[in-house]
Amino acid sequence: MIVNWTIGGPSALANKICNESGCHEISVRGDGKCSAHRRKPWAVTSKRNLSRPKDWNRHRRAVLKRDAGVCYLCGQAGANEVDHVTAVADGGGWEYGNLRAAHRACHQAKTLRERASRAHRTNRC
Repeated sequence: MIVNWTIGGPSALANKICNESGCHEISVRGDGKCSAHRRKPWAVTSKRNLSRPKDWNRHRRAVLKRDAGVCYLCGQAGANEVDHVTAVADGGGWEYGNLRAAHRACHQAKTLRERASRAHRTNRC
């Protein structure tokens, strides 16, 4: 066992060899990979975001400005998120006409309702 010495004595974690086949580098984190084989967080786009426009932040700012920060769900000011009127999962797109400003709490409540409705539709015989 290789021991890392730190001020005050040996560290609690022992170094391990990278679990990538053929690699003999040291893995010091809990994922079992060395720095060369560790997945970079920006390297993989999640399946959910594959259709998201590359300039999403610009779209988001434009929608919040267009709607003057007023939540389309409750009508109150202070909206800080952008919601799809028709969810992407239900066939909605990323065009401006399908995007509206919403409060985080209103957005989350709507999303939960949509998921429950979607689950109900798919569980029918």
